Amino acid sequence: MAKPIHQIIADVLRLHGRPMTVQEIYAEIERKQLYSFKAKSALQIVRAQLRRHCQSFNLSSAPAQKYFTLTDDGKFDLLAQPVAARDGK
Repeated sequence: MAKPIHQIIADVLRLHGRPMTVQEIYAEIERKQLYSFKAKSALQIVRAQLRRHCQSFNLSSAPAQKYFTLTDDGKFDLLAQPVAARDGK
């Protein structure tokens, strides 16, 4: 079974060891053919998954586990370990 896209994003961030923009993450996924996107707007899928799994965003439809954080310069970084979303999301 293929990995979920948020896990592939985490792998890319872990490999690079630094915060990255949505565009950089997407480009690396495409370059290494890490995920087969079935939608036309693949960049938007990466952006949406980053936001859904980011502790910096409190989206009502977001999963409970957060894997990413947003840096002050608008890049996404991998948390040291997943955290549970805050109460009230």
